[in-house]
Amino acid sequence: MQNVPSTCVRGLIWINITHLLVQQL
Repeated sequence: MQNVPSTCVRGLIWINITHLLVQQL
C-alpha cells in the first residue's frame, strides 16, 4: 500500500522537472 503513494509523488516530481525543463527551452 505504501508503494502506491510513493509512485504518485515520484510522478508529480517528474512532471514538475519536465515542466521546468520545457520552460527553460
